[in-house]
Amino acid sequence: MRVATLSFKSIIVMLTFFSCTSAYAVAKDVCLSPGLVKSMLSRFNITAMDDAGKETKKYTEADKCDKDAFKKTLLALDQIKTVSSQKIKNAPDEKSIDFFAFINEKVKKIILMPDSSSLCGFNEGGAVLDPEKPDKIIRLCILNGKMPVSQLATIIVHETRHMDGYKHVKCSHGLYKTLSFPECDVSFEEQGSHAYALSYMMKLHNTLKDKDDKFRVRALIAQSVEYSFNNVPFGLKKGGLMLDSKNRLLFFDGNDISVVNEFNDKITSFVLNLGYPLVLHQNGSIQAYTFSEKWNFVAGPLSDNYQKLVMVPTY
Repeated sequence: MRVATLSFKSIIVMLTFFSCTSAYAVAKDVCLSPGLVKSMLSRFNITAMDDAGKETKKYTEADKCDKDAFKKTLLALDQIKTVSSQKIKNAPDEKSIDFFAFINEKVKKIILMPDSSSLCGFNEGGAVLDPEKPDKIIRLCILNGKMPVSQLATIIVHETRHMDGYKHVKCSHGLYKTLSFPECDVSFEEQGSHAYALSYMMKLHNTLKDKDDKFRVRALIAQSVEYSFNNVPFGLKKGGLMLDSKNRLLFFDGNDISVVNEFNDKITSFVLNLGYPLVLHQNGSIQAYTFSEKWNFVAGPLSDNYQKLVMVPTY
């Protein structure tokens, strides 16, 4: 078994996954701005339809105080527009896709489907039907109103990419391998629906300021990387982290051990905090790896409380 030096950027630390429930949260009692509703409805025809194919609702500007599906759809589209306008240096996927312009070109009608629809089966977020492609129609599954705005935005990006003819293949591993229908992309490089969704989540992650929101989106990114591609993107590896007696943080992928970082002083413990690896120094300081170029020292309540613990005298 070899011990090599490894860049942390090639590691996925797998955690429990959460939906982005607070990222771009929905305040149910607040009406949408008339300007937003007018702007989006000038671009997209949005309707609701039952499983029998009967149109049950055609949304208009009068629905600005809708509390559920229509509201979330417009907020998701507005999020895509906002995220697309952000300029990010050194984007992790090296893409600069204007997702809103892409959707605006490819989609003219959005049909909101009930969760009881036959098209909304195993965690399906939406669908593009081949006969409806000439009319630029996508369908979205509104799962009991529980789908967060950020997840719905990602699904809109994903389904829109299907308009260009990209289809999924059977999964060769992971969570979706046992499914009877294709659910994976071969690779990120072919730039199918999962790749576009992943690129959108990466850009969204870079625009968020709240650390809890960033953690939830990063967890969805890790889930997509692990399960959505038969060839894992970006040369990433799945494994675990551990601290050894030489004050080194190590990564084990099941076969090989690699050195992530070696510290010059005594490290008492290693923990994960909101997805970030933290090392606790014996001298009372804390450093975190936040997926940038270096380990940063942590300030604030976490560091203050840790210093109080290590400074407690023993008798």
